[in-house]
Amino acid sequence: MRDGRRDTLRILSDMLEGMIEPRRITHLLHYSNLSYTHLSKYLKMVITMGLVKEQTKPFHSYQITNDGKYFMYLVNKRQDKN
Repeated sequence: MRDGRRDTLRILSDMLEGMIEPRRITHLLHYSNLSYTHLSKYLKMVITMGLVKEQTKPFHSYQITNDGKYFMYLVNKRQDKN
């Protein structure tokens, strides 16, 4: 990361970290520091990959799955090597 920009893996890992507990989209916007458009794009991606599950009870939220936790672990391990 030359110019301070995050790569896609880091963005996904940061998003997943914010979903350890069920989070509403507003919280995810602040936590991930992404625009609504970008957050929506990445949310679709992680849901399709099975890294996050969408919940409707007790409120509409998103939470990381076990696969998502493993993905986070691998990304963090990769970052530690660099």
